[in-house]
Amino acid sequence: DDLTQPQSLDQWTVFPALHSLHLSVNSGMTIQNQLEWIQKCPKLEILSWSGENSVRYPVSGICEALSTRCPLVKDLCLEEGLLHDRDAARIIDSCAKLTSLSVFESGFGPIAFQSCSRHFSALTRLDFGRCQNCTSAMSQRILTSCPNLTYYRATFLDARDIIGIAGETTHAIGDVSVEATQSTDTATTTIVTEAHPQDWVCLNLQSLTIFLCGLENKPEWQQQVLR
Repeated sequence: DDLTQPQSLDQWTVFPALHSLHLSVNSGMTIQNQLEWIQKCPKLEILSWSGENSVRYPVSGICEALSTRCPLVKDLCLEEGLLHDRDAARIIDSCAKLTSLSVFESGFGPIAFQSCSRHFSALTRLDFGRCQNCTSAMSQRILTSCPNLTYYRATFLDARDIIGIAGETTHAIGDVSVEATQSTDTATTTIVTEAHPQDWVCLNLQSLTIFLCGLENKPEWQQQVLR
């Protein structure tokens, strides 16, 4: 059969047993036909759809498919396509339960993160590689909130978020506080900032790919970060 012809899918029946589907927008098959294929898989559990950064995913169609046509999808991969933060949130909201989510090189950010938080207790795999809007604070929240996580990839994680401090005037850390000394022409002031570290709960983590930053010239932080 010629899968590049729009009318070819009209003759297809439902795929009642198909549980895993991997598609690409560059396959020669139209995006609409690929979406129709997804909709014909009511038992689908794993959906991987590779895109390209100049082609927008059919967000409304994906949401409709995940919420009504194939509501069992729990492993979702939408990589390298044009996917904005709000659109990612809509798609995540359409899933009943996610155990794996990969949106590599997408616009995933604070809105999608809030949608993702509903799935934290079930998630085992998260890939936010090259997602520039995925902040260090988000990564720390994930690592302290997803007990079943075994794989995590993101852009960066700041030591300040791990230790639980804020501000730019902190230079040394003790067990519970951080001290910094500021000098002026007339006085020297010591600022003490409370540290509120949170332990990671993903004790079964097997793969972590992330740039750990914020430790430059701060050897006293390393023990706190790696404890």
